[in-house]
Amino acid sequence: MKKKWWHDKVAYQIYPKSFCDTNGDGIGDLKGVIDKLDYLKELGIDIIWLSPIYQSPFVDQGYDISDYYKISEQFGTMEEFDTLLAEAKKRDMYIVMDLVINHCSDQHVWFQKALQDPEGEYGDYFYFRKGKEGNPPSNYRSYFGGSAWEKAPGTDYYYFHMFAKEQPDLNWNNPKLLNELYTMINWWLEKGVAGFRIDAIINIKKDPTFADLTPDGPDGLASVWHMVEKVNGVGDLLENLKKNTFEKYQAFTVAEVFNMKKDELVEFVGENGHFSTMFDFSAHSLSMGEHGWYDSKPIQFDDFRNALFHSQSECLDVGFLANIIENHDEPRGISRFLPSYAQNDAGTKMLGTISVLLRGIPFLYQGQEIGMRNCPMESIEDYDDISTRGEYQMALAAGLSAEEALEVCCRNSRDNARTPMQWDASENAGFTTGRPWLKVNPNYKTINVKSQLEDADSVLSYYKKLLSLRKSKNYKDVFTYGTFLPLYKEEGYIFAYERKTDDKTVAVLANFGKKEKTLYLKDSSASTVLLNNQDEVQIQDDQITLKPCQVLVIDLLDMEKRMLAGLPYKTTKELFAKQAVNKKKIARFNQLDPTNLEEIVASLKEILGKTGKNVFINAPFHCDYGTNIEVGENFFANYNFTVLDVGKVIIGKNAQIAPNVSIYTAGHPLHPEARNSGYEYGISITIGDNVWIGGNTVIMPGVKIGDNVVIGAGSVVTKDLPDNVIAVGNPCHILREITDEDKDFYYKKCVFDVQDYLGDGYSWL
Repeated sequence: MKKKWWHDKVAYQIYPKSFCDTNGDGIGDLKGVIDKLDYLKELGIDIIWLSPIYQSPFVDQGYDISDYYKISEQFGTMEEFDTLLAEAKKRDMYIVMDLVINHCSDQHVWFQKALQDPEGEYGDYFYFRKGKEGNPPSNYRSYFGGSAWEKAPGTDYYYFHMFAKEQPDLNWNNPKLLNELYTMINWWLEKGVAGFRIDAIINIKKDPTFADLTPDGPDGLASVWHMVEKVNGVGDLLENLKKNTFEKYQAFTVAEVFNMKKDELVEFVGENGHFSTMFDFSAHSLSMGEHGWYDSKPIQFDDFRNALFHSQSECLDVGFLANIIENHDEPRGISRFLPSYAQNDAGTKMLGTISVLLRGIPFLYQGQEIGMRNCPMESIEDYDDISTRGEYQMALAAGLSAEEALEVCCRNSRDNARTPMQWDASENAGFTTGRPWLKVNPNYKTINVKSQLEDADSVLSYYKKLLSLRKSKNYKDVFTYGTFLPLYKEEGYIFAYERKTDDKTVAVLANFGKKEKTLYLKDSSASTVLLNNQDEVQIQDDQITLKPCQVLVIDLLDMEKRMLAGLPYKTTKELFAKQAVNKKKIARFNQLDPTNLEEIVASLKEILGKTGKNVFINAPFHCDYGTNIEVGENFFANYNFTVLDVGKVIIGKNAQIAPNVSIYTAGHPLHPEARNSGYEYGISITIGDNVWIGGNTVIMPGVKIGDNVVIGAGSVVTKDLPDNVIAVGNPCHILREITDEDKDFYYKKCVFDVQDYLGDGYSWL
């Protein structure tokens, strides 16, 4: 996979209307977002997605845009938006806008002109059709309920709207319209936004015949979705969109896509997909009723787990998904995905952990990091959301009482996520000094940012640790690019998986049940707990016991890989076993007939990880693993050569090692508490070509010795030595350089009395 700038980022969705109000009008604003950038940076956020802030009549909370080039006055000015971009950039943060291009507002100038002449130039920007015998052109039900056709005043034409009647759908078959959209998108990218969340994009392809469909409800209508799922060719539209806009700017794009056709995943988020990523709605879809909220079912744990496992596995070799617990269109995740007994701080931390550490891009929603919950409403009049009011009426029509209809809205309403952000315990949760546009959740006195910032054990503090772990130097790669492997799929109420790269394996283990669960995990005693949402960790040998609502993130620590990487490690049963195999080889080697050169050379090839030709060691010889030692050609070591090769030992060609030389890659921490933990380390040693090491020399961990070096007897080498030097002492230090003048002398000032000293001295082997 080609690495992209956004792969290792964490995103955060802001619903501006409910985030932070600085002018006391009861509505959040851009200045409020700017004021909270440091808070978000400290939390661990890289990408900020703003729900729509464009000019709009706000029939559907800004998803009905009347001018794509203007900022709504209730949020601020374009100058303030530019300030937001600049301040985010200072903090290495990115701003992502919401892009709504399936439809616009009926107040947009395009639609106003279209109403004047449905058959004219701007009429073709939309879908106008004549009715049938006084009825709409077809029997489609909009996503918000009721007919998807609205009559144009003073005409016999109807216009098409998949959402509210105030949101007419745009005609993506019109080249002039597409050019208008492309120009607008590029204008924002030129301004400096990093990309877009793209709303309802799968809906842009329509069947222009708008033929009737089989009714699927008591109203005699058919969901408009059935038309969308029958049409082909949306990929062509999306690819043209990408090539004319996003691709030019390396923009980050995350698509809202429901019910994509089978086998189309690679086209959407693959290496060359239409988008960078798309939201995983697999778990969220579980609570969708057949006809509406009124017949939705509570989410069962097995279904929740299986849905996420399936989507993770499906995307593994394709691309990245955007992982969410909640957003502006969904109720709060705690209230939705956790059983009542788990709707506490421990359960909240657990749910956050399993989501954030999945493969893909984590998206947090404002308030998720403090554990905000669904807000109880006393009346349907307390809801502002157009969809919620529509669902309420559908519930009443289906025979539910007013109390029952209100209860399903309390469970499923989008306004649950849109209640004001809870900053502190002051009036209106510190969101505004005025009257908030939507009711504040009454639990704000106990669930708020200020109190949690002061509590090291709070949900907020935990989220900081969680995001820090995901982005840490040692674990960023495994959580970004590591494979996903489900664990314990047959265990009830256990949500567990591995994230794995070549050099790391991390397990995420969560207990969603009411009772303790004991899991068997190979080498768990040698593992390191990276994150724990509760006080106690119960690990013994190969058993891990999880309390109810407990989640553990564990480095399974392939100890050999850690050892060879120079990281702290513990000696496991597997490493002991590997050492035991080598000890048997060493014992046999040390008992060989010292005159049987062929057998000695053959035995060394079995012991050492890599050898050149002409390699010889006089017994006795000792090493830990052997496989971690590499020697070049013409290597000779004399009696009592000892190598602690828990780290790599690489020796070049033409090396000569005198008796009683020890090479130590191994070491232990200085502090007794750290040392008594059982952790040790091995730091590799490298020795160059043509090196002579005198008797009784000790070479310490991490040392690099250059080419053509002579080390005097009895030295303790603690620091690197450059090429062409004589070094001696404890600690070993450079005595002088080796020069061409040394070529003619074999000892001090004794001149060679032979002429073949430059020949192959190892040919006897």
